[in-house]
Amino acid sequence: YALVHIQSTVVLDQTTLQALEQAIGAGLGSAWALVCYRATGEISRAINADLSNARDLFAKLHQYLGNYIDMSGGLLLAEYDHETKELRYTALVDAEITSSTTSELHGRCGYVLDQYARSRTERGAELYIRDYPRERDGLPTRILDMDNQEVSNPSSLLFIPLLLRELPVGVLSVQSFNPNAYDEVDLDVVRQVGNQVSLALGNMRLFRYGRVQATLGRILVQELDKSRVPTSVVEAIREATRADVCVLYLYDNDAETFELPSVFDGKLLNTDFSQQTAVSEDDVISLAVKHAAPEYVAKSSELYEILGGHANRRRGNFESREKILSVAIIPVKGPDGIVGVLVLNYRKEQIFDAPQKQFAESLAAYAGVAIRNSIAFQAAAASEEWLLKVHAAVQRSTNAI
Repeated sequence: YALVHIQSTVVLDQTTLQALEQAIGAGLGSAWALVCYRATGEISRAINADLSNARDLFAKLHQYLGNYIDMSGGLLLAEYDHETKELRYTALVDAEITSSTTSELHGRCGYVLDQYARSRTERGAELYIRDYPRERDGLPTRILDMDNQEVSNPSSLLFIPLLLRELPVGVLSVQSFNPNAYDEVDLDVVRQVGNQVSLALGNMRLFRYGRVQATLGRILVQELDKSRVPTSVVEAIREATRADVCVLYLYDNDAETFELPSVFDGKLLNTDFSQQTAVSEDDVISLAVKHAAPEYVAKSSELYEILGGHANRRRGNFESREKILSVAIIPVKGPDGIVGVLVLNYRKEQIFDAPQKQFAESLAAYAGVAIRNSIAFQAAAASEEWLLKVHAAVQRSTNAI
């Protein structure tokens, strides 16, 4: 419009006209860039407010990011779970938000996560396909495989890794039916929004942890009258930590012995474990009591040595029999010392980042409360039994008199 107005009032040569055109184009580009960068603040506030699940997060992304970025070909959010090694996809299919889960890191999202593992840089892991029909023949075979819920015909596809404390927590993808749809401003906007999405996913994880702790609190309050630690406590811990097998050993600190059988939950490959009747001094659990500090071992083959054991003295190997790759072993402490040992066993290798460790130790504290409740109940039951015997003896004496 500006150029037409100038041409109608002033006679310009071609060189001057081109210069004006470039200047106006640059001005408009800068103005739009400023609008987009300011918009990231609005988007950030929106996606981090009142979130509890990935569907809510996706809905807000679709609502706000779509005002500034061409997403005619689709929006895809893939959340990566380090504990289960699963990708949980959320996308818009036929105008409805849909979700799916896969245990295989395939397709483009898996490619991006693998690239980050290799390069350890955010930019090195980004995937931007500018014109898919033209570039298709030159792309790695793996990139040709679409992810769950992905639309089949976009021309422009942008995938960026979502990172939190340098750990990948997912992948965000925006897609367009138009070739070369994204310029450097668009890339920067998606990256900045991606940073906020990473924080939101981290907060959602902490929110999930908080809900689990509230659930455990209710279980402990409802089941105080138990002589044994409720199996429901161990079940809740296993489900919350997403461990394959969770075992809680009760330990008598005065007698320096374990109360067996242990309380466990999960699928065992060797059912003989459930019938365990003794713990030797060279057993992992005995060593854990002596070690007295939590250990998070990504490679279970290193566990025994980390706890101070000697391989030539070990009898049996639970990790090997049960195909356990990673182990968290946490002494459960009470006011007078160790009262138990909580063991979280994983058949998929774990990273054990700070939030996962803190969460596991908070659950061990709940297990400690359950054990102390059990000890208190047993002591009260023993006192009641003794009083009943005394009462019966007094009654017999009175009758004899």
